[in-house]
Amino acid sequence: AAAMIASTYALYAVSASAFPALRAATAALYDVLDAEGYRKVALGALVVTISACEEIVWRGRPLDRAATHAGPRPLTRAAAARIASVALLYGASHLSSGSLLLAAVATACGLAWGLLRVLGRSLWPSMLVHAAWDLAVLVAHPLT
Repeated sequence: AAAMIASTYALYAVSASAFPALRAATAALYDVLDAEGYRKVALGALVVTISACEEIVWRGRPLDRAATHAGPRPLTRAAAARIASVALLYGASHLSSGSLLLAAVATACGLAWGLLRVLGRSLWPSMLVHAAWDLAVLVAHPLT
């Protein structure tokens, strides 16, 4: 979780310098998510609940077969393809927000959380990292 959070802040700083429009897109995304409209404790509880539900729906059953693959190599080509497919669908499902940035970030995070799900052979690693990441970027220290 710490590595994912740190890399998010680092990549954002570098990307925002290279692409000045990213700051405005990020601010607009926070407006869409309406994170400012909640008290920190309520937002935190909401974020943890939503991240747990997303993990159950997107990386629970869809990645069961890949996560329970027996053998010394848990990340087969088939598992990697399944992780990528689920991540793309997860990202695409965020297009309804109207934010291409959210869809791209969801896809990238979906890849990371999918890898955690499969390599950890449990839903708990991805669920905990997802909640920690969301708490960091939405509640504790938003990017903008």
